[in-house]
Amino acid sequence: MKEKNNSIYWTNSPTQRKADVVDMPLDQMIAILDEKSTPETANAFGEIKGLYTAYKLAPSNVLLEAMLAKCLSIIIHTEKDSTNTVGATLVKSSRTHPASMEWEWVQGFEHFLMMNDITETSRQVYIRALKRVMKKNNINDVETLIRDIEWLIEEYSGCDQASHNVHISTLRQFKAYMNDECGYLFSIEQDGEEEIVSRIYCNFELAEQEFDGIVSDYCENADKIRMYDKFARLIKEYKA
Repeated sequence: MKEKNNSIYWTNSPTQRKADVVDMPLDQMIAILDEKSTPETANAFGEIKGLYTAYKLAPSNVLLEAMLAKCLSIIIHTEKDSTNTVGATLVKSSRTHPASMEWEWVQGFEHFLMMNDITETSRQVYIRALKRVMKKNNINDVETLIRDIEWLIEEYSGCDQASHNVHISTLRQFKAYMNDECGYLFSIEQDGEEEIVSRIYCNFELAEQEFDGIVSDYCENADKIRMYDKFARLIKEYKA
């Protein structure tokens, strides 16, 4: 199954507040939409590019407002939809959280590898190797992987085969990722539906700042706002 690079969703510091999005240059918005365009959003994106062409020929506040509204809408909806289209899901659980919670730790691990100067090709090798280890050892969830990591490292140590060398390297990288105490997810819940709105790879202190900012942004509209660690374990919750 084709791997999907999701590490772009993680940031290393608190994200900009919602008000800052409006200040994004139109050229940058169009570029982002170009990257995010899907068959489902092609018609809306075509409308936006048409409005943008018209705006450049004859600048108009009406066209500008129409473009901003469509740009923001498609970015938000594409971000939401993308969490439900990941190629492979490793964790099976009965959570009522968004489906994306089942693979958040995988993309967090990929982001961790990227921060440690592992190339994109090598990152995909590590991710596939981790999946093979889990499958071979009948590990179906990340909590079991965390519990058994020392045993797995010992099991794969001392093997001379090249493939096993990749596996042991992967397991050691995962252990480092597991123990670095960075990485947090933030979600809002409204009318019984929960959606991830931010991901940052940072320490707890900066994560609390992000949580406070998200509460400020969404407290009037959300029923609940939650902060999770990178393994989707609940840390804090705000109730309206």
